Amino acid sequence: MTWLLLLATLLMALSFYGWGVAARRVLGVSLGDGALIALGMGVLLPLGGVLTVFSAVSDLSIGLIMWSGVVMGGLRLGGFLSRTRAEGDRRSVKELLAHYAGVLLIFPVLFWLHHRPTAFNIHDDFEKYLKYPVRLLSTGNLKTGFFDGMGSEMLGGMSFLQCFPLSLGPLAFVNAIDSIISVVACMMLVVTVTRRLGGKWWVSVAASSLLWIIDPLHVNVSANYTGAAALLLIYALVLQTESVSRLFDWRNAFALGLACAAMVCLKTTLALMLPVVFGLLVLALSFAVQDRWRWVGRSLRVPTLSLLLVLPWLGVNADKYLALKDVSAPAEAELQTAATAWTPFSTVPMNFGFEVRQLHYTLLVLVVGLMAASLTWNPDLDKKMRGVAAAIGLAVGFNYVFWVGGAAHYFVGFQSGIRYQIPMLLAGVLLWGISPGRNRVRTSFEEGKARMALRCWAGPVLWLSVGLLFVPSLIARGKQAVTLGHLLGLRWVANESYARYTHQIVEASGGRWMREAQLAVPPGASILVWSSFGAFHLDYNRNQIWDADTSGFSAPWLGFPFSASRAEQHRAVSDFGIDYVLWQYAGAGVREEAFFRSDEVKSFRRRRIMYGRTNDMAHFLAELSHDPSRAQIVVDTGTIRLLKILPPGGAAP
Repeated sequence: MTWLLLLATLLMALSFYGWGVAARRVLGVSLGDGALIALGMGVLLPLGGVLTVFSAVSDLSIGLIMWSGVVMGGLRLGGFLSRTRAEGDRRSVKELLAHYAGVLLIFPVLFWLHHRPTAFNIHDDFEKYLKYPVRLLSTGNLKTGFFDGMGSEMLGGMSFLQCFPLSLGPLAFVNAIDSIISVVACMMLVVTVTRRLGGKWWVSVAASSLLWIIDPLHVNVSANYTGAAALLLIYALVLQTESVSRLFDWRNAFALGLACAAMVCLKTTLALMLPVVFGLLVLALSFAVQDRWRWVGRSLRVPTLSLLLVLPWLGVNADKYLALKDVSAPAEAELQTAATAWTPFSTVPMNFGFEVRQLHYTLLVLVVGLMAASLTWNPDLDKKMRGVAAAIGLAVGFNYVFWVGGAAHYFVGFQSGIRYQIPMLLAGVLLWGISPGRNRVRTSFEEGKARMALRCWAGPVLWLSVGLLFVPSLIARGKQAVTLGHLLGLRWVANESYARYTHQIVEASGGRWMREAQLAVPPGASILVWSSFGAFHLDYNRNQIWDADTSGFSAPWLGFPFSASRAEQHRAVSDFGIDYVLWQYAGAGVREEAFFRSDEVKSFRRRRIMYGRTNDMAHFLAELSHDPSRAQIVVDTGTIRLLKILPPGGAAP
């Protein structure tokens, strides 16, 4: 099985590369081959949106897309090998391998660590993320109802990409996209930029390896490195475009639009970075062109094209957006408490990750800022590189301070804010590629410009020093992978019993319980499913399945009266057209009352809304279970309960 999954991973990477080859040829953009895996994924995301709108996602369509890419990628690699053999240019091959040495050495480790993890997040993954690619392959669409996070926290792009590994392997293989292929894509982007800008091979190896060493705060299968690859692609396209004045020509603008659209499609939290990222790029590079205002006007092509490319995914979730309405006030009044303070230099271990503190990531931001400032004021660099360096440094700093130190208080908390900023922090690694090469620094010494040379080297040295701070984290990740078989960065999952439990849910027990409950529902009836036993075990073609999860309870279009009486809530469920409710009320995936009253929940506004509503929904379903005039218990296993919803008035249909 391991060798088959390795082959599947290589085929997927080759397919994405092949689609990137096709896009580069059609668009005529100046991109190195190392950027083509990321470009290929960006091309497929709008296509996935179109297929999902027309309920056309299936094993067949995924297979056609994948094998088409494999053919295109294989032809490109075959042509490269033929030319190299004919020209006998072994030196260029050795130079290429030297630059990609870090990628070649780390890929086997990545595959071994992530190809079949023994555990998933019982809240995020089992309750939310894993059901979407399964639903896509089963029904071709994402018609999930109104009680889940689809459409708000994500649009479905990542779920579409996860259909590729799911069509080739078991459910546990689904995260190969983010934790293997996307990591490789990020590393290759750093290498190709460094090579194009004349950097030495050891700079490529060091920078690409550092990108992997930094703890990504991995806690679920959502887009993390995949989002970073899309963001790095934006900067790579700018850096590898020969003339700034032609950066926003239609073909370049379309390529940039693909990268921007990919970030939006993958996860909406990534979209929050885009205005700052793109705005700073336009501002910084506008000083490198003559007809500035006309050039700035042409830059509007990128967000326009990006919006057009995102439209299919907005269409996937159109029913939710069309249902936007004012909803009742959330049940959060009793959960409010005094705000906690942001402590960016805290040395207290974080709730996420391995042996890391907020201090680690704050130091990363400071180093990126110092390195960007050094490059911005370096007269040896042209205006484009100085502008991009300034844009990266300012984007990393602003997003970190604003979203982590400021806005995170109103949303999910400071530590979660850092986790959402990982793609932006990883973009700072590109500054190594912009740094002057070793020969230029040596020349500066010979010319007596020792201060300039030291300034050139100060950034990389600081980056390397901060990177070394993450070595204990890397070692801890390796130990957990060896002993437990997974890399979830959460303390409460770092034990063998958790791994055994989640394995049972994926492979056996959870599936049996969920399927047996579904068999008690007549075919064609609608079921609202809220369970961490895995809705991915259900037959989506037998019944209309409405997904429910914690994040969905805070969706703005959910017209459920959380603050109303139980009678009004019962009527609302009936008005939605829900015939049955499959609800997990006990077991490891159910949060206890004490959690909802903890400081972790009370201190941040969105958590208060989300968990306040979650708590209220749980109380409503518990009371509904004991009200025979409104619901009948059909199945009760002691952990999950199937309720038949009676019409208002109590008369059974």
